[in-house]
This record gives sequence, C-alpha cells and structure tokens, in this order.
Amino acid sequence: MILANGQLQQVGTSAELYQRPRNQTVAAFIGHPEINLWPTKGLPAAIKALLPERLVDQSSTLGIRSEAILPATADTATFSADITQQVRLGRDTQTHLHSKTGDLVSTAIAPTTARQMPLTIDPKGCHLFNWAGTCLWSGDAHA
Repeated sequence: MILANGQLQQVGTSAELYQRPRNQTVAAFIGHPEINLWPTKGLPAAIKALLPERLVDQSSTLGIRSEAILPATADTATFSADITQQVRLGRDTQTHLHSKTGDLVSTAIAPTTARQMPLTIDPKGCHLFNWAGTCLWSGDAHA
C-alpha cells in the first residue's frame, strides 16, 4: 500500500506496484535506484519507435527503470550517453549517464572504462505518464 499527500495511491504486492504503478508518485516511490524520468517531448525518434505511438503523443513523461537501460552495438543503439560515474554496490553497479535528453542511472551496464556508450531501452521496463502523473501504459503489463 502506498500513501502520499494524505491519499491512498495504490494497493498491491511490491511486484505489482513496481511493474504496474498507477501513477508517477508510485513509480518514483518503489524501486532503487529511483525511476528515470524523461519528458516525452523531444525524445529521440528511435526511442519513440519502441513505444506505443498513440500513447507517446498523449503522455508528458517517460519513466525508465534502471535495469531497462541496456548496452547496445552501434547498429542497435537508440541513443548514446556519456558515462559520468560508475558506483559498485556489492555485486551491483550503478552507471550514471548523461545524454542529450537528460541524465539517467542504469543497473544493466557492467563495469567499464568507456567514457561514452551506445545504449537502447527495453520497453518492458518503461512507463508512460500523462501531465497529471497518471500511468497510461506500462511495458511489463503489455509485454
């Protein structure tokens, strides 16, 4: 159960809340690192092509889970980013990235000495939110 601003936001198991958040507040609350948020306006065309076109047009924010930001080859990349920092946390590595669209954190990139990396996004780890924060689409729910 998630409460925020004195209101019940959503009830469900932790997996349900993580995979199918009702709104941006729930998506930001559950999971670590916190969900990456990018405005849908100005998204690279290659990323938009991975998402349902009709809903991208209705949304204002793309939420991307850290495990959904994946290394790619030059041929399969949908965007590239500079690696600004890598932090080892036990067996996990958090990679902090900076791209033209904004900053991100990925937990799917192995330790590397590279300074820039071609990347792609797994739509299963994405969510589209409208201007009010309501979740319009969850990739896990539509996989």
